[in-house]
Amino acid sequence: MKRIVIACFFVIALVPLGLKAQAQLGVTPSSVQIGITTSNTWVGNLQIENPTASQLGFSLLSLPPQLIEDQVAYHPFNDHLMDLFSHQSGSNVNTSFGTDRFDHYHGAASFNGTSSWVTWNYILENTFSISFWAKPDITGSLITEGYYNHALYTNYLLGPEWGGTGNRAGLGIALNNQGIMVIEHADVYMPCLLSYAADLSDWHHYTIVFQNHRPSLWIDGLWVRDGLQSQKQITYLSHGFGSHGYGSYWGLMDDLCVFDAALSSARISSLYQYTENSRYGFSPVFGNVGAGSSVNTSLSMQDSSLPEGTFNDVLTLCQAGSDPLFVQIPVSLSVSPFGPMAPSGLTITRLTDGDYRLEWDPVSQTTNGQIYTPMIYRIYSSSEPGPDWAYSPTGSSTQTFFVVDSEALPAPSGRRFFYVKAE
Repeated sequence: MKRIVIACFFVIALVPLGLKAQAQLGVTPSSVQIGITTSNTWVGNLQIENPTASQLGFSLLSLPPQLIEDQVAYHPFNDHLMDLFSHQSGSNVNTSFGTDRFDHYHGAASFNGTSSWVTWNYILENTFSISFWAKPDITGSLITEGYYNHALYTNYLLGPEWGGTGNRAGLGIALNNQGIMVIEHADVYMPCLLSYAADLSDWHHYTIVFQNHRPSLWIDGLWVRDGLQSQKQITYLSHGFGSHGYGSYWGLMDDLCVFDAALSSARISSLYQYTENSRYGFSPVFGNVGAGSSVNTSLSMQDSSLPEGTFNDVLTLCQAGSDPLFVQIPVSLSVSPFGPMAPSGLTITRLTDGDYRLEWDPVSQTTNGQIYTPMIYRIYSSSEPGPDWAYSPTGSSTQTFFVVDSEALPAPSGRRFFYVKAE
C-alpha cells in the first residue's frame, strides 16, 4: 500500500504554562511530529487523559497565552453558548446564532430584541475588563455622559443590574448603530459614565476596561476615551445580555472574553488580532473525560495560505471549572513544497500471537528527486480504507519495520488497514 508523503514537521510538546496551576489532565502523545506541504489539509488525533477520581471537562483552544492569565470566561459562540473555561452555558431565552464576521454559519450569538441570555455568575468588582465583537442592527439615540437619577432607556447589549440601595452598582453596555454607552445602575442612580458617538453599523471589536472607578473604551484595538468616575464604592460587571427592562439589543455578538484585571494596550491589541483559530486553522474543541479514563479528540488544520517557512504558535489545554487549570502546547510548523517519497514494498504479516509485522523499503529521496534520509517512519491504522484523517496514529520506527501490538488496536473488525509515512 503506497501513500504520497508530505514534508516537514509539526511539533506539539507539553510544558508547564506558568500562568495558573498546572492541569491534572494530560495529553498523549506528549510530542507529535507531522509532515505538511503547502495547501495541504491535516486532521490528527490527541488523547486527553484524566488520572483523577472525578469527571473533568476540557477545552482545547488557541487563545493567545498572554491573555489567559487573568481570563475567567471565553464564549466563542460557535453554535453554542458555552464558556470554554468553566463549561457553563448560563440560561437562555430566545438567543439564536447568526453568521459571524468571517461568514461562518452560526458563528456568532444573535439577539432580536426579545433575546435574553444570562452568563454564569462570575464575580468581578472594581477592576475588570470585557471584550467582544459586535454588529448592531438597530438605530437608536445616544445618551450623553452625566450622572442621572432616573431610568435611561436605550439598547442594552449588557443590561446594568440594579445594585441596590447601598454603595454597589451594576455595570452595563448599550450599543446601536450610532454609538456605544457604559451605564451604571443602583437605587435612584443610573449615570452614563461613558458615551461615544460613531458609525458602528459594521463589525467592530470592543474592549471596556474598568479601573480606579472609571471605564475606558477601546475600539478595534485602539484607545477611544475614558469615562466619568463612578459615584459608588463598588462597581460590578453585570451578567444579562440581549434584553433589559429599559431596552434591548438587536444584532450580533461574538468572541466574548471576560477578565478579572485591567488589560494593557498590548493585550487588548492581541484580543483584537485574535481570529478564533490559530494561524493553522485549529477550531476549539471541548468535552468531558470520565474518572481514570481518556478520550480522543481531533485537531483539524487547513494550510491554505501559509508561505514556505517555519511558524510558531501555541495551543492550550484547559481543564474547565470555576477556577480553570491549563497546559500550554507549543506548536512549530515548517511548510515546504516537497516531501519524502512514500515507502514502497510494504508487506504485512500476521504473527502467531495475533500481532502484525510491517516491513517496507527505505525511502531515499523526496518527491522532487533530492536525496533524503527519513528521521522517522510513522505508522497509521484503520479498520476500513478511507482518507488519511480516518487513520489513527499507531506507532513509529527509526527502522524499516514495525510490530503492531494487536491488543492495542480497537476491537477486531475482521480486517485491518495500515499505511506508513516517512518524515
